[in-house]
Amino acid sequence: MCPRDPRAEFFITGNSSAIVRIIDVLAWEDRFKKRLNDWMFSKHSKKQIERLDYLLTREMGLDVEVGAIRINYQGDMDNIFAMFSRQSGDMNERSNPMIEIRKILGITDEDLMYMAVKGAAMRSLQANSRVHPKVLETCRTEMSLRDDKAKFELAVINELEK
Repeated sequence: MCPRDPRAEFFITGNSSAIVRIIDVLAWEDRFKKRLNDWMFSKHSKKQIERLDYLLTREMGLDVEVGAIRINYQGDMDNIFAMFSRQSGDMNERSNPMIEIRKILGITDEDLMYMAVKGAAMRSLQANSRVHPKVLETCRTEMSLRDDKAKFELAVINELEK
């Protein structure tokens, strides 16, 4: 691990500020949700709407109603898309649904990397909170202190640990 990696810093020093820096990533803007909202509020054919709805609900498992312009998910969709991307193969061999969703919503390589960083932060916090009580304690403390969108993701981590 790189010495600047917050996880390494935490394991070496025990300083929870390193964990807080990872939690801060969860508060970043949700680019996937923004792209989806922008797409839903622009004009598309019935066929295009039905196709995106199918891809998001059936392929990704998201609770959305594209035709009704409704997203029934409070959490960070970047994390969901990052997980879906990981399950879709390596960077050179992505699944057709993942490629199609990226194309429809205009998700760039930069967006994908941004989403991957957020997804890695979430997975790291989930995994480390299971084995390191101080990580879980820090997540719980931050959940009670925050009023940003990271609070929801921290609630997900907290629920997994009950």
